[in-house]
Parts: sequence; C-alpha cells; structure tokens
Amino acid sequence: ENKLNSLLSCVRPKRPTLLQPEEEWDSAEWLRWTTEEYCPYRNWQVHTNHYDEELEKTIALFSEWFIKEYTSIHKDSSLSLIHCLRPLSSSDLANELSIILMVDCLPLNYASLLDNSLRNVGLSRHNLHYLFAMLPTITKFNKPALFSGEWGNSGGDYETTLKNRAEADWNNKPVVYLNNLKAMSSISVAQEGAVILLNFIEGDELLHSDVESQNTTYEEELSRHFTRMAESVIQLTHNWTGQKENITIYVTTDHGACRILEEE
Repeated sequence: ENKLNSLLSCVRPKRPTLLQPEEEWDSAEWLRWTTEEYCPYRNWQVHTNHYDEELEKTIALFSEWFIKEYTSIHKDSSLSLIHCLRPLSSSDLANELSIILMVDCLPLNYASLLDNSLRNVGLSRHNLHYLFAMLPTITKFNKPALFSGEWGNSGGDYETTLKNRAEADWNNKPVVYLNNLKAMSSISVAQEGAVILLNFIEGDELLHSDVESQNTTYEEELSRHFTRMAESVIQLTHNWTGQKENITIYVTTDHGACRILEEE
C-alpha cells in the first residue's frame, strides 16, 4: 500500500493559488490553503526537486503576515499550538486516562500514515485541528512551551515540566513521562487515571537518515514505526482496569517540517 501511495508523489498536483500583493488572507484561509493546496504540491516539489519561484513570493507574503499577526494568533487557543494540551484542563473526570502522543517533528504529508495506524487498531478520530507553531520552530523551544503551556519556559527536564503542569492545570493528576515504546509496554496505571505522555522521537530520527539508499521509502519505514506505536497504545488501554469510555488519546507534533530545496 505504501509503495502504491508513493507513486502519488510522481503526479503533479494542481498548482496552489498565488496570493497577489494587493490581496490579504486571514488565518482560516492560510490554514485551508496550506493543508489543501500547498502541502500536496510541496510534497511533489520535494520528490521532483522542482523549484517554483512564483510560489515562493506567496510564501514570503505568508511570512510577512505571520510575523505581523504573531501575537494575536498565539493568544488564540483555537489557532496556537502552545494551547493544544489545554483540553486536559477542562476534564472533570478524576478517573480519566489521558494518553498524549507527542510525535516529534511530523511533516503534514506523513500525518495520514499515523492516522491510518491508529485506526487500524480500532481507534477513531473525534477532532482534528490545524494550528500555528511557535517561532523558532525548533524542538528545544517548542516542546518545553507546549508541555508547560507557558512562553519562554526553560524549567528543567520534560518530566518535571509536565508534573508542574499537572499540578497547575490538570487537577493534580499523576503524570507518567515516557521516552520510548518499550517503557510504554512495561507500565501499569492505577484505575484512578493519569496523564501518560509518550515523547516519540523515532520518526524524526528516521527522517534525518537516508532510508532511500537502503532501497526503502520514508513512507514504508514511518508506517512500521507508527504501527508499533499504535499497537503499544492499544495494549496500554487494554491493560487499564478503569472505564474504557474514560480513555482519551491526544496526538500532536511540536512543529512541522519539510525538506529544503537547494534553490531555497
């Protein structure tokens, strides 16, 4: 299936709409344009090494708009990635099991692979939101800010940051921080519930390697990783003795990414 899907990268999508200098788009239109028009075309650009000078002018206009609107965007919980874990604060279920899958540096064109893996183990998606990442879009800045829900957070390790967040915002629920899948398979969670966060960096490490020289594809290798993760998650839900309807799974990334073309 992945090999067949990889053929899509050979088919040129419709060229994205070019924003004219006298036009202005709001945040909703930029999100729609990026996800529906630009990302499919961008994926094709990367696979074919096709530079589009005219399109880069629209990208420059986005950059100007984003800097100008940066403060207002990140004050808005419906637009800013820093607020994506806020729903845990509104849950009044003391015995809820919240599983957060933090998938490091996930490019949007590979997100469907993760979605398919989670569906294949019986999970269903209830909500989907596209959000604007913070600047600079790098892990060492975005991840502490996202975990803490606070700007400029540099307080210690991730586990400590999450425990402080739980005390402040998540009804002081127990927090379990995991940095690999093996750790997920060996934990036991009390019936009273908890917040479990998996910091999944294997996909990011894979995307920084040259899998194509090994006669495989990023799609195929990411699917293997995501399948293992989905199986570990569903096993954890089976092992929990609490009410199954009180399990909620959140999936997010800390920032997106794409391969930069030489001309850029």
